[in-house]
Amino acid sequence: MEDAAQRRRVGAATAHLQRPPPPPAGGCGGLAVNPTAAEYVHAQGYSVVLPEKLQTGKWNVYRSTRSPLRLISRYPDTPDIGTLHDNFTYAVETFTDCKYLGTRIRTDGTIGDYKWMTYGEASTSRTAIGSGLIYHGVREGACIGLYFINRPEWVIVDHACSAYSYVSVPLYDTLGPDAVQFIVNHAAVEVIFCVPQTLSILLSFIAQMPCVQLIVVVGGDDANMPSMPVTTGVEIITYSRLLIQGKAGPQHFRPPKPEDVATICYTSGTTGTPKGVVLSHENLIANVAGSSLNIKFYPSDVYISYLPLAHIYEKVNQIAALHCGVAIGFYQGDNLKLMDDLAALRPTIFASVPRLYNRIYTAITNAVKESGGLKEKLFHTAYNAKRQAILKGKNPSPVWDKLVFNKIKARLGGRVRLMSSGASPLAADVMEFLRICFGGEVLEGYGMTETSCIISAMDVGDRSIGHVGSPIASCEVKLVDVPEMNYTSDDQPYPRGEICVRGPIIFHGYYKDEVQTKEVIDEDGWLHTGDIGLWLPGGRLKIIDRKKNIFKLAQGEYIAPEKIENVYAKCKFIAQCFIYGDSLNSSLVGIIAVEPEVLKAWAASEGIQCEDLRQLCADPRARAAVLADMDSVGKEAQLRGFEFAKAVRLVAEPFTVENGLLTPTFKVKRPQAKTYFAKEISDMYAELREAEAPRHMAPSRHADEGGQLQLIDADRVEDEEECFESIDKLISQGINAGDVKKLQDAGIYTCNGLMMHTKKNQGFMTGNDLLLKVREDPVGSYTMCLHSVFSRPERIVPIAERFGMDANAVLDNIIYARAYTYEHQYNLLLGLAAKMAEEPFRLLIVDSVIALFRVDFSGRGELAERQQKLAQMLSRLTKIAEEFNVAVYITNQVIADPGGGMFITDPKKPAGGHVLAHAATIRLMLRKGKGEQRVCKIFDAPNLPEGEAISFCFGGPCLLLALMVALLSKLAKI
Repeated sequence: MEDAAQRRRVGAATAHLQRPPPPPAGGCGGLAVNPTAAEYVHAQGYSVVLPEKLQTGKWNVYRSTRSPLRLISRYPDTPDIGTLHDNFTYAVETFTDCKYLGTRIRTDGTIGDYKWMTYGEASTSRTAIGSGLIYHGVREGACIGLYFINRPEWVIVDHACSAYSYVSVPLYDTLGPDAVQFIVNHAAVEVIFCVPQTLSILLSFIAQMPCVQLIVVVGGDDANMPSMPVTTGVEIITYSRLLIQGKAGPQHFRPPKPEDVATICYTSGTTGTPKGVVLSHENLIANVAGSSLNIKFYPSDVYISYLPLAHIYEKVNQIAALHCGVAIGFYQGDNLKLMDDLAALRPTIFASVPRLYNRIYTAITNAVKESGGLKEKLFHTAYNAKRQAILKGKNPSPVWDKLVFNKIKARLGGRVRLMSSGASPLAADVMEFLRICFGGEVLEGYGMTETSCIISAMDVGDRSIGHVGSPIASCEVKLVDVPEMNYTSDDQPYPRGEICVRGPIIFHGYYKDEVQTKEVIDEDGWLHTGDIGLWLPGGRLKIIDRKKNIFKLAQGEYIAPEKIENVYAKCKFIAQCFIYGDSLNSSLVGIIAVEPEVLKAWAASEGIQCEDLRQLCADPRARAAVLADMDSVGKEAQLRGFEFAKAVRLVAEPFTVENGLLTPTFKVKRPQAKTYFAKEISDMYAELREAEAPRHMAPSRHADEGGQLQLIDADRVEDEEECFESIDKLISQGINAGDVKKLQDAGIYTCNGLMMHTKKNQGFMTGNDLLLKVREDPVGSYTMCLHSVFSRPERIVPIAERFGMDANAVLDNIIYARAYTYEHQYNLLLGLAAKMAEEPFRLLIVDSVIALFRVDFSGRGELAERQQKLAQMLSRLTKIAEEFNVAVYITNQVIADPGGGMFITDPKKPAGGHVLAHAATIRLMLRKGKGEQRVCKIFDAPNLPEGEAISFCFGGPCLLLALMVALLSKLAKI
């Protein structure tokens, strides 16, 4: 046994150090290495389509290219692992001394650095807990409840359940008394592990849970444990006491069989009573084994655990991490301190849900907007440059990470290489934002508790957006027609329908509920998910709608409120929203839980004074502003007209688990929300009916002389045909934006549609206009000269004309910026570097490079600092020249000789000293000659002989400057 464990450890370390094998030729994964499979399946790149003889029904069945003929149910490299107990045993033997479980919470409750338990130590505790349960007479197959937040003890207890054939029943720590009581009694839970906070909840209704025999308090003190009356039959002990009892009498494992039940996960219950999803060991192993072919973990990885372990998403993540020897660090238990935990742990793997990713996206984008000026411009330039590189399949320049994105990465610890998203759809722009800003892989998956978690997932290296990848190797997927929603497998260009899944990952059924089990699993073993999907080219799955929770409006249109809520979640004012509609009304309404700080900031900008947030939420102006923002976001997302909310009510209190409006996974409980906000919903529909009933749109003689559309009473409209004739007449004469909005609000559209055209200035700016623009906006055009000599349009224009070039075209190819301090000058160079990544500049002119340093650093006491800052400035110029192949031309004064040669310039003594002299590759000396003569002498240049040139001034600027401008214009490809 020890030799086998050593071989496994060596193999794991070797595999981690070796490069992964190259992908098989042809890019079809398993097909390329399995010639037999090619005869039976049609390769799609990401997944394969089974031919007619393997189909079930008329719908195409898709499988992963990694399992075209046989679905995976075990790890290919370790097929002997069939249960969670086997998986943990393998990890302990392979990674005995590696870090496994880490926490910052000390025994006295204070917070410190992460302290770690190794895989071997976790195994010892697992055995002790399982033995302790046997000591207390807990029978094999009993249900064990876990009612506390993520912490190492949760995982230890779960491993003990697997080793001794107990069934774990996770309970969200946020569940209320009614839900806890229902689950405990429904599953006949005999032992509950809890913490002091949840113990008090249990004790309030312990008499209503006769099945409970033992309560184990994690983090409790033996001296302060409450005693229960003997009549209750319930014993309460601490976790530490159970450990001692188990270590005193260790028991042999009672390993489960693969088909045995591993856990009963109760779903969130958005529509009613929670349902217990029965998952076996083989279900969970098959899911992790099938999905592990898409994503690789390593012993060097660190994972942060903060998503509820009671949710299948977090549980499967930890099973996969365990198999690869990953270190798992737990958060403190407070979401507000999660960023502090991330900074301390510095994870490499970060799994989350769109709700948090949306908050990260909003926080960063708002910070960028507030920074304004050069910082905002630099961010967008860096973002666009990195985005283009990623789209082209190239490695982005590391300069953007150094300048911009490393600071953003630091928010998650600075080491995240893999981010995953699940539980609900992630917006495409948010995914792209995460990929660009954090630099690692950002993968989205799709799954549900009934499929042991993952159904499909994106592959590492897939840069496309807007889908959830292909089926994992342990399931097959098909789309079934939903005629009532007009989704069919014959839809063009892509087949659409309800997503159905089959394979070893499908759950055994709902606990004690055969009726609902048969409703979701058909006779052929297909699980009907209730989600609507379509197949993209290559066999990638895209979620587009929801069959469940849909309703019909009065006009017959079907509404999927969750899709609309996900769109509105991007509104800056919205923290949470609930969209409502029914078959008695033709419009949607919304309840909006606002972002307090954003709404208060808006009110301050509008000069609105309110005593508290509730008063502000009741202000009609605030409702109008939020609704306008929702309309803007809805149009951007291309919502259909009937999918827009026509009225909203703002609430100051967020939706929470405590007030019964959210499930523990933060999904809106729709029936409860409808009841909770019944008055607000009724009031909104009453207002909409009142606003719509007596009014219609009518222009023409009832309008003012300017032709503006007016709202008039219905009885004043004499003829409907005349009304539409008048609208067409108005359109032929021109119609403004206000009219368009009024028409749209009233639901009136013409056959040709309504278009607005804005006038565009097709002429060129004059020299004087350009000069005024340069003075008003010295940072926002197209050059980077840092003084007036080279940047005055009235000087550049005659030079361009002398060489027969279009003066306006020349000026358009010059970007000018003026610096006012040395720091400003340095920041301008950062912005210039970002600009050069987008456009082919060839010349950079910095006029009087030392001037600002001489002003900002005066006297001998600041000389050393001045020279250091100057050296940094010159180093940045050198990097720009080398990275972007740009000629950098700087001007500088020389130091006069107070002796007899005081009227003769000495280029050996530049202002700025040797720091400046040594930075230049070629040094030219410019001086005034006789009369209009100007002398340019090569003072120091590699491979060039010493010499000088004499030029003459023409209308102000010298010939040398003219030659430089001509060079700039030609190289910039006018």
